[in-house]
Amino acid sequence: MNPFVITGGQVRLFTVRLKEPFITALGRRDATTNVEVRLRLAGGAQGRGEASGSVVYAHQKPPRLARTLRQLVSRSRGRDIRAVLPLARETWREAGHTPAAACAFECAALDALLKALRIPMAQWFGGALDRVESDCTLSAASSETAAAAARRAVDAGFRMLKVKVGSGGPAADLSRVLAAHNAAPGALLQLDGNQGLKAAEARRLVEECLKRKVRLTLLEQPLHRDALREASRLKRDLPVPLAADESVRSVEDARRVLDLDAADVLNIKLAKTGIQASLEIIALARSAGKRLMIGCMAETAAGLSPGVHLACGTGAFSFVDLDSDFLLVDEQPRGGWRREGAWLAL
Repeated sequence: MNPFVITGGQVRLFTVRLKEPFITALGRRDATTNVEVRLRLAGGAQGRGEASGSVVYAHQKPPRLARTLRQLVSRSRGRDIRAVLPLARETWREAGHTPAAACAFECAALDALLKALRIPMAQWFGGALDRVESDCTLSAASSETAAAAARRAVDAGFRMLKVKVGSGGPAADLSRVLAAHNAAPGALLQLDGNQGLKAAEARRLVEECLKRKVRLTLLEQPLHRDALREASRLKRDLPVPLAADESVRSVEDARRVLDLDAADVLNIKLAKTGIQASLEIIALARSAGKRLMIGCMAETAAGLSPGVHLACGTGAFSFVDLDSDFLLVDEQPRGGWRREGAWLAL
């Protein structure tokens, strides 16, 4: 029998607790329920993918993700995994309203193929690096909680912190950022608004931070994802780079952001766009002279593995935000990489 033929697979839901509640402008979570998919080939190779529910994409509930993945596994039986690109395109057409599920299946398919071929995933992506350095995200909690989290992150080896803002009002945002800065004065800080700010609030927050000598390197998605013309004006006014995250949910979105010059940095998350589209966005951003960030949802270490391999393999990312495993308790599935403090090594 052809060893590259898909013979079946399994889908399972599992829950992992967060070390502490995670709060953003879009909601709060105390644990994550994720969906694992495994694809099995006739030759014995298996590939794994993982879909994480998200407060950003509230319609992607774990049971819905699991149903979609079971359908995708069923429809893929008998397919030759070597046709992974056409299979990925079909997957996204069928599961486009649940991108986390489409991505999980696409990752499992590529993982199975590369294991059958005995090619490391990072090498398939280009083999540029063998490790990358990530930031650590601080949720939009109280200033006291942010200060404690900043100290823990620095003690664990992180030199870059991402502070969630856009929740609780401008005074609370500034207080949280200053608390993190005072607790870790040597750290570089990024601010992530998750669409929770107005343009004037974003400008004022950045100005107040810089006035207080905060080592600010980036402001991410302060405005609504569709407010691209306003983002373009804000970008011209800001003394720090502006990043687009929720505004980039597809290749077409990335083109619109670039056409309107609405960001300095594009944030790629595999759970938003999958592998092939992410590679297209990387090429578009590079051709436009823009920098790139790679982010995550609430994947475990195993679920982060494709993102780590993409970051290392392409070497394309100026900003790495792959820290969800660090925010989860230790009892979680492990991936094909290891964490060395802030460094993610193959």
